[in-house]
Amino acid sequence: MKKVLLLFVLCFQFLSAQELAMIVEKKNAGYINKSGEVVIKPQFRKASSFSEGLAAVEKNKQWGFINTRGEWAIEPKFDRVKEFNDGIAVVEKDKEWFYINKQGERL
Repeated sequence: MKKVLLLFVLCFQFLSAQELAMIVEKKNAGYINKSGEVVIKPQFRKASSFSEGLAAVEKNKQWGFINTRGEWAIEPKFDRVKEFNDGIAVVEKDKEWFYINKQGERL
């Protein structure tokens, strides 16, 4: 409980800049809202902050992107990913880097 509270305090500074903040509980990442309520339960081995409404998360050793409801916007199929910027993200699959849009389509 102390670890969750500490993470909540550390994440609090970021709440004004974004809708959801990442938390880590029992080595799994999830997200809380501005009221401190868990809105996406901790279930991801690794995760990033939301950028342009999507967050990169790792599930079963593959990366994909979820929306703020915790639904897969882009299914996990990448080896590595970078956050979205101007509607485009850089991803790696099979040692090849390329760009995708928010629909997961290769550009």
